[in-house]
Amino acid sequence: MRAALVLPNVLATLLGALAILALLALVGQGAAGGPGGGAAAPAFRLATLDGGTVELDALRGRPALLYFFATWCPSCQLDLPQLDAAQREHAERGLAVMLIDLGESPGHVRAVVEGWGLERLPVALDDGAVALRYGVRTLPTTVFVGSDGTVRGAHAGPLAAAALEAGLARVLADPGR
Repeated sequence: MRAALVLPNVLATLLGALAILALLALVGQGAAGGPGGGAAAPAFRLATLDGGTVELDALRGRPALLYFFATWCPSCQLDLPQLDAAQREHAERGLAVMLIDLGESPGHVRAVVEGWGLERLPVALDDGAVALRYGVRTLPTTVFVGSDGTVRGAHAGPLAAAALEAGLARVLADPGR
């Protein structure tokens, strides 16, 4: 009985992952090709796992880190603990870390994120439209947004500690704060 319930969820997740990969393949591979440093971060409004919504405008006035990921991505899973640590370490400086899942069902994402013990981090759900506006071409992709709403940098691929610190330095030392 349990296998009968798990199999449709696994198939749905795999089909969703394939759809996202196909979408990303249409726009190419490699580093983020969206708005460059200094360009306005594209506005968005996304549903969140807690049933609410989040908008980029709600983050204005705060440095932000947008992390595009999927639960099936091994590199993403490895990056998440350091994002959680960064959120806690820089909370007093106003840092907002937003995880943006690509194309997976809310129930599946919730179960996986809770299983990883990272339910403190807010998770938004994207069907791929926001990822396209940000030029996401691979997972994971991290976008660093200054408190003035401009993109201060992006990193495609696994997030080494040095890349995370360099990106955070660009938004936390933001003269617009």
